[in-house]
Amino acid sequence: MKTNVRRIVLLLACCLFLLPMSNASAEGLFGYAQPLQIPLAGRMSAPQSQAADGHYTIGSASVQEKEAWKYINNDRQKQELFALPLDEELSGLARMKSQDMLANRYFAHTSPTFGSAANMLKSNGYSFLAVGENIARYSSIAKAHAGLMSSAGHRKNILGANWTRVGVGVAVDASGNVYVTQLFAR
Repeated sequence: MKTNVRRIVLLLACCLFLLPMSNASAEGLFGYAQPLQIPLAGRMSAPQSQAADGHYTIGSASVQEKEAWKYINNDRQKQELFALPLDEELSGLARMKSQDMLANRYFAHTSPTFGSAANMLKSNGYSFLAVGENIARYSSIAKAHAGLMSSAGHRKNILGANWTRVGVGVAVDASGNVYVTQLFAR
């Protein structure tokens, strides 16, 4: 009997080891050498419950993207700047960047997949004169926005008077942390 139980436990342990990394913990997410495989349309919602301290983000990415967009325009309004329209195509590109950072386990303005923000927009046929990019990784959209606003360079993008539109993309990791990309264009 004990031998059969040991075999079952060993078999389960092997199966758990082979599960996709989308089920990995936050601590283990960056400890593996193999890239995380996430389909572009998949794994876009966070856990359905929220910790008592508000640590985890809930809701779909599109809801979170709209929340981030509202934070941008609220701060612009406080500075008496015009609201930036949320550009769906630009948001799709921003979402691709956020998903790429999550899937390829990096956090940088230059993507190993897409290159710079300008390169990514050009290669996807998006027409623009100038582009600015903000990226953040936090436990919530509100914390991500607060972090961006506390950085002079990111704040400058958010409050830039020369931008005419914005795209916001969000990807959510297995722990509910959000990867936010904001693309400002004119």
